[in-house]
Amino acid sequence: MNSFQLNYWVLEIIGIYLIVQAVIGVLAFEYAWYKTKRYREVNEDRDSQYQAFCRLDAKNWSRFKFYPGAVLMMPSRIVLLLIDGMILTFIVTILSFGHDFRKGPMKNGCRKYIIYFAYHVCCSFYLIICGMTTSIKKIDYDYSYYLGPNYKNNMSYLK
Repeated sequence: MNSFQLNYWVLEIIGIYLIVQAVIGVLAFEYAWYKTKRYREVNEDRDSQYQAFCRLDAKNWSRFKFYPGAVLMMPSRIVLLLIDGMILTFIVTILSFGHDFRKGPMKNGCRKYIIYFAYHVCCSFYLIICGMTTSIKKIDYDYSYYLGPNYKNNMSYLK
């Protein structure tokens, strides 16, 4: 098999994968669109009783704006999320083997730290796949209006 045949074979596999992904994405999106019909329809009687739960942005949803994401990304993301969940389950199962959770939680140590680290990595990967990021921003706020002028001196855990 020469390199041209190999490249053609790889392109065929990628093409089949993209077609299958597009079909699955469109079918999954159409199913989700059908299931969200009651959220998209305006029902004044219902919405007046449950104003806090009313979707105000549903009137702006357009079916065709969702298609590019459904066709190009959704099935691959679902597969990656399932693989991420299976890897995390495998790691936690292996590391907690031999521990009886009926007797209490796992004690601090190497196993617990590795499980914590695995959760951190897998959850970060999960957020990246979903297109989200997180950040920690520490803000020092002055609570003296509420707690008095010397509230920091009275709180030993802040020192």
